[in-house]
Amino acid sequence: MRLIRSHSAEWNLQTNRIGAMGFSAGGEVVAMLVYSPSTGDTNSADPVERMDCHADFQIVIYPGPLGVPQDKVPEDAPPAFSDEFAASTANSFRAAIGASTQTPPRPGRSDILPVRHPRP
Repeated sequence: MRLIRSHSAEWNLQTNRIGAMGFSAGGEVVAMLVYSPSTGDTNSADPVERMDCHADFQIVIYPGPLGVPQDKVPEDAPPAFSDEFAASTANSFRAAIGASTQTPPRPGRSDILPVRHPRP
């Protein structure tokens, strides 16, 4: 996270929209990152080590138990899915498949894409 933040200007990233996503064991790594962030060492000679390593959002998909809070999620934890993120993602997905908010739903199926199974 620090490395990404240290290159944010060079990579044209919005520093308030840098997050983390992980599946399974990767979800555990994301949980360890987002629930135990550190502000960095302001006295470090390494500019990357001076960077804050917080995430602005998290996407964990079937994470293992390591790193996930056992009691209560901290108040300052990054959102899993913000309304803005969900709306933006849905709009991007609709545009990619040529659908709109007016596309009628299919009964028993997704209102965005029909469900297709590889086998009959």
